[in-house]
Amino acid sequence: SQTITITSKDSNGNTATGYTGSKTLTFSGANNAPDGTQPTVGGTDFGSGTNVTFSNGVATASLVLYKVETATVSASDGAINSGANTLSVTVSVAAASTASTVSAGATTLTPGGTTTVTVTVKDAYGNVRTGATTSEFAASVTTSSYTNSNAGTLGSFSCSA
Repeated sequence: SQTITITSKDSNGNTATGYTGSKTLTFSGANNAPDGTQPTVGGTDFGSGTNVTFSNGVATASLVLYKVETATVSASDGAINSGANTLSVTVSVAAASTASTVSAGATTLTPGGTTTVTVTVKDAYGNVRTGATTSEFAASVTTSSYTNSNAGTLGSFSCSA
């Protein structure tokens, strides 16, 4: 999460110090993660009213975004909206998750045969980790004659993410 500062401005661009107390703001501009997890402010989903307490026109809140994107976050209290005063946030992919997928070519190999194994490494929210390396996951290859488990290179093993 990230703490954001929200400042109410008057028509001249000055901090509206009279904007004080609990206000209900609705935030928008960030998307759900691939697994459906919604962005939040103060623990409330985007698109729903979030209670924020202002003092002399300024408030802080906790912002949590899950989708890898550059989001342009805006807020509205129903009568006043942020207009061009938005917050641009670039969200990076999180650490690899056990929800990653593996697909392989041939299921039966002749001696000396090869196959390609493709690993799609994702974070806990379903965002794909591009450029992932074999050190980010443990791979296990099983055949009828042996099992080889390794957290690094497996012979001609190739990883693409």
